[in-house]
Amino acid sequence: VTGEFSLKDAAPGTKLTFKCKDGSRAASKAKPSAKVGIEFKHDLFSATADVDVLKGPAISVTALTSFRDIFLGASLVTNASTFELSTYDLLAAYRAGGSTFGLFSEQKLGAVTAFVHHKHDKLTVTGRAGLETGLAKDKDALAVTPVQFGAQYMVAPDTKVSGAVEMSGMVRVAYDATICPAAKLTVSAAINPLELHRDGQVGTKLVVAQ
Repeated sequence: VTGEFSLKDAAPGTKLTFKCKDGSRAASKAKPSAKVGIEFKHDLFSATADVDVLKGPAISVTALTSFRDIFLGASLVTNASTFELSTYDLLAAYRAGGSTFGLFSEQKLGAVTAFVHHKHDKLTVTGRAGLETGLAKDKDALAVTPVQFGAQYMVAPDTKVSGAVEMSGMVRVAYDATICPAAKLTVSAAINPLELHRDGQVGTKLVVAQ
């Protein structure tokens, strides 16, 4: 059982929320939670804060600001009793025309990812590469996370074709289409040309709105 209550404009540009979840039933794997939050939005700045009353309590804060074509963001989770940071993430991005370039770190700088996103008309191209620094696990070794390039083309307003190539050689393609307002179909496939002796993966998914 879940419940949510919100109050907009309690103060200019703010929204107060209260969310609760009952996970006491034996058949449910969800854990009980109770969160009180606040959202603030401005033309150049937005922020959210949630307090999980049942966990610590734990405080989660997310903030994003922009100046012209520069974006800076951060999120953190801390314990209200000890004010010890559980984790934090950082974001820095720059937009030029239809392209966005950025850096994103997570897990207390334990992983850093560089990304690029370019959109031109119906075509969107993305790329990313990263490093696992080991800082979050107190390790000195660096590890390269999989490099990935992808593309998406809107064939029609309700139909798109997408694909991605990973550093390992894995190639993934997908076709998404809205059959009717209440049904969406996805056909996907994945194969590694460097390992043709292994079977590829082909799948279909039909989602029907109720």
